[in-house]
Amino acid sequence: MVFYFWSWFVFKNLDNSSVATHFLLGTFLAICAAWMCNIYYKISMHAVGVGGLFMFFLLFSFSDPYGSGLYLSLATLITGVICTSRFIVSDHSAFDIYTGLIAGAAMQWIAWQF
Repeated sequence: MVFYFWSWFVFKNLDNSSVATHFLLGTFLAICAAWMCNIYYKISMHAVGVGGLFMFFLLFSFSDPYGSGLYLSLATLITGVICTSRFIVSDHSAFDIYTGLIAGAAMQWIAWQF
């Protein structure tokens, strides 16, 4: 958590408004959200990660001229494979995985707004 905060802080203070700055803030917020949720129930950290990945590439593909549908389709495929594997292994319930996806995606969306 400290690493992502420090990386975001350094990128932000370099006056660099790149997509990497948004991504680092989103990952920091997602880790904080997962940490808070983990106090009450077992959230899927894999789902948090791929939820953030999916939302980042969704926002990137619609707002950046270098965005491509290829990035979004690969992110969708990776998200589906990882969440399906968590269901198959039965390490998490559906609630754990869906809340992880929502938490990761919501934190990336919030970071993209700033």
